[in-house]
Amino acid sequence: MKNISIHSILVILTFNLFTLSAQNFYKPGYVVKHNNDTLYGRIYDGGLLMNTKTCYFKSDAFDAIQSFKADDIKAYMIGDNKRYESAKNEKGKWVFMEVLLQGELNLHYLWNAKDIEFYMHKKDQRRVPLINMLVPKPIPFDHPTATAPIYHSSGENYRNFELRLYRDSLYQLLDSCKAILPELYDLEYHKKYLMQISKNYLSETCMDANCISYEKDLRKIRDRFGLFTGITEKEYTIIIPAEVDIHGNIILPQIDIFTPVTTLPIGLFCSIPLSVFSDRLFFQPEFIYARTNYSSTVLTDRGLQNLSLNKQALKLPLLLKYQLSFFKFKPSIAAGWELGYILNFEVPITDGLQKERFLEPVRRIAQAEIAYPISTKMDVFVRAKIYGKQKEPEEPKLLERAPRTDFYYDKAKIKASFHVGITF
Repeated sequence: MKNISIHSILVILTFNLFTLSAQNFYKPGYVVKHNNDTLYGRIYDGGLLMNTKTCYFKSDAFDAIQSFKADDIKAYMIGDNKRYESAKNEKGKWVFMEVLLQGELNLHYLWNAKDIEFYMHKKDQRRVPLINMLVPKPIPFDHPTATAPIYHSSGENYRNFELRLYRDSLYQLLDSCKAILPELYDLEYHKKYLMQISKNYLSETCMDANCISYEKDLRKIRDRFGLFTGITEKEYTIIIPAEVDIHGNIILPQIDIFTPVTTLPIGLFCSIPLSVFSDRLFFQPEFIYARTNYSSTVLTDRGLQNLSLNKQALKLPLLLKYQLSFFKFKPSIAAGWELGYILNFEVPITDGLQKERFLEPVRRIAQAEIAYPISTKMDVFVRAKIYGKQKEPEEPKLLERAPRTDFYYDKAKIKASFHVGITF
């Protein structure tokens, strides 16, 4: 009954959170038509997978949803950090490209385009694809790349290099700025570095205050790391086996003792945004170390029994997390599985024997969390984990079999775990 109640509460909580956040999928934005007319309203934010294919627009005046393909409109904007422009890719197909930088120099990103993900062009000039391919290219000695790695020489006045084509394209585009040319041929094919070299170019060549009219903030969607600690409430089943005589008759029945135990886990995690689907969706692996020390004396029909427990375990929860946003708070829900590995499990056998190291059965987990940003790069949070039913483990292996009168420890039933932590 307790498990049913917990799961019912979780289902109701999940449903309410998604209902309250339904409007979060539609964010304030606008659509720019080919004649430069602008329509203001709300636009569906479905991650790169959806945003690069179709723009779903809901007008402020009408509830009807309009859908626009790349050849239907000129551009659209979601919130203050997502802008898309329609353009033709290298195959001549109309697509929505994400704008990373706009102004006197423009940098666009095309998701899932393999060797041609980035395009660059100066204002009012032709868009140039930055092709990420490695080719041999002869370059004169006096060329700015003459200090690049040499693979072999060819002729008196030339050296042969293996060169990434996107770096050569950047040289052709930005050759008017001699100050940044040495940086071009060590540049990585990545949003962060291409945006930085573009801004470096503009800072050297553009004196206008409006050199950059729009810049995507990459810091808003990034991998985040965190630390936490807390308490975990468990219930151990301690089994004292039945005593039998030489004929197999039971003298004293088996005794099952249920005892609550509190442990103090510590852990770290990484939240990896799955921005292909949604900026609110994360894959979150965690690493937890938990140590349990327990000692007690229990009165049974066999007299006083000294119970003790020393257990060390590593836990690896793998969660899929969905984050919401209400005012400054960031509530989230998550679900997944937890793997466990017991490093040490001492049992109270007279000879001091202990269990071998072994994997614990996988269990399902659900999590509810609320975070509060204390700076642009740091959040504090509290959360609760709820654990599903664990698969029955096989009989624990012992280095030796204990006498019948000795007791041993069965699996632990985790009631709940509560954590506090910080995210960077």
